[in-house]
Amino acid sequence: AEAPPTALRRFEPPTRDDGPSILYPPDGAALDLPPLGRPLKLAARGGTGGLSWLVDGQPLGPSGRNALWRPDGAGWSRIVVVDHEGRSATARVRVLGEELPVQSRTLGDSWCPWC
Repeated sequence: AEAPPTALRRFEPPTRDDGPSILYPPDGAALDLPPLGRPLKLAARGGTGGLSWLVDGQPLGPSGRNALWRPDGAGWSRIVVVDHEGRSATARVRVLGEELPVQSRTLGDSWCPWC
């Protein structure tokens, strides 16, 4: 078999999927408590099969690549996403402050660029 052209020799073979990863929120993020009971959108990629989400050990409702979470209030939370094979990713996030009126949010509803 002939060697591939020089330009193609630099490509590496695809790597094995190492499980899911959390896109949003990233580990260590500080998030404003959403206004008026709005949920935060969680986003993940990778993994196999369906994804399940847990926050502080409690499962969220129907899951998938994206999930919705309504924080109980300010403080630290542990977000975990688990794929069909049991592989997981974790992010610890801090929810800040009290509920803010919609007008005071500088980013509006565009706070999750991957969602």
